[in-house]
Amino acid sequence: MGVTISTHNGSAVAREHNIRNPKVVSKEAHIKLNGKFEIWYDEKPRDAYNRLFGQALAEYNNKQKRSDRKIKDYYNHICNDKMKHPVYEMIIAVGNRDNTVDEETGYSVLRAFYDGWKKRNPNLELIGAYYHADEDGVPHIHIDYVPVATGYVNGMTTQSALVKALGQQGFHKEGKATAQIKWEKRENTELEKLCNSFGIDVEHPLIEGRKHLDTERYKFQTQVQADIQEMEQKRQNAQYQTDLAEEQERIAKQKAQEEQENLDWQREQLENLNLEIERLTRKCDKRQRQVDKLEKRLKNVKGEVLTAEQAKDKNVKTAFGMAILPYKDVADLQATAKRVDEVDEKEKEASRIIGRKWEIIDTAEEEAKRKEQKMEEELKDKQAELDDLKDKIKYYMTKVEEFKGIFTILLVSKEIAHEVMQAERKQNLVDHETMIENFNKAKKDYNEHEQQQNNDTQSKNHSYTPRRRR
Repeated sequence: MGVTISTHNGSAVAREHNIRNPKVVSKEAHIKLNGKFEIWYDEKPRDAYNRLFGQALAEYNNKQKRSDRKIKDYYNHICNDKMKHPVYEMIIAVGNRDNTVDEETGYSVLRAFYDGWKKRNPNLELIGAYYHADEDGVPHIHIDYVPVATGYVNGMTTQSALVKALGQQGFHKEGKATAQIKWEKRENTELEKLCNSFGIDVEHPLIEGRKHLDTERYKFQTQVQADIQEMEQKRQNAQYQTDLAEEQERIAKQKAQEEQENLDWQREQLENLNLEIERLTRKCDKRQRQVDKLEKRLKNVKGEVLTAEQAKDKNVKTAFGMAILPYKDVADLQATAKRVDEVDEKEKEASRIIGRKWEIIDTAEEEAKRKEQKMEEELKDKQAELDDLKDKIKYYMTKVEEFKGIFTILLVSKEIAHEVMQAERKQNLVDHETMIENFNKAKKDYNEHEQQQNNDTQSKNHSYTPRRRR
């Protein structure tokens, strides 16, 4: 009897789980803390994006004349794009918990699959490969990869895009078969070839005994598998949206905290500026008092100067036609003139000092007013951003609650589908038409619930609209 194989591809990536971060796995009961696991390759997603797209990003930004069109961080840019995923993951296993191969042979098959990845997938850049034999179930590997597509005319020349990356590997959509479905089928076939090379027979339970099934049963079985795959894809998308919403909520909270700290710092700077203005004002008042003192002294000195009438009253003698004063009077006049000159010079110097001080004060006041006005504008902008971030957090929290509700419905639908398949495989005595009716009813209930969730979301009007800054 052969074993089954699986190559499950999705966009939900948990690197901390894969590398066995003790803080994470200690809370996961299904992991054996002393079990075997290996890290074959590991690179942080942000580092991988800088390596793969750094040059293309720099070339794109250098061509932009407007700063608002530049991309600051391409990894964050993809994370915030609802139509793309930054990293994808494929989980590969040989066998199941009921029927598997020996661990050494399984390990060799999985290692060979990993070794051939880069040759088979030149546009799917491998950034992580992890072997897990420490969980409930069979040993398996996680391969994390980033799709790399080249040759873009608009935007960056090299971008992260799965469909185009697969197209450049030769996989294109044909009818209902998407490029991803065709590529996953190729990878599954490659795994089966490796199993055969190691002497392992592979069975396909979903198509086993097809010749003995009537047409209606075969169609039903095919529809069940298609619906399960669709549900699984929706579950993965919902999981990704939940993870993305939680990450964006965390980033929004962190940014809100940083903005609040920045606002506090600006307020502190404004207070310091006001204190400096007060200090300069006190200094100018002190200088003004000194000038008043000098002017008072100047008036007293000028009162000691001899006037023309006082000079006439002096005993003037004439010699050789020239006016001759007594020696004492001449000395008094000379001393008085000297003091007047000194006082005039000090008055001029004091006037120059006062003029310079007032110029400094005027300049400081203008600069303070300009900075205060600028800070007030920045405070308004920051407050608007803070309110904007608070609205985002509320929106993301609402989305998380919605996705949790979707998870519950998806899990119930998947369990119903699984029970139907088990009944079909074991040839249960349950009537076939009843099974079809039950499954269709479960599917209808799921679709109605999903439509109701969408209607409730629209009616609550939780959509986020950024506030316009004043």
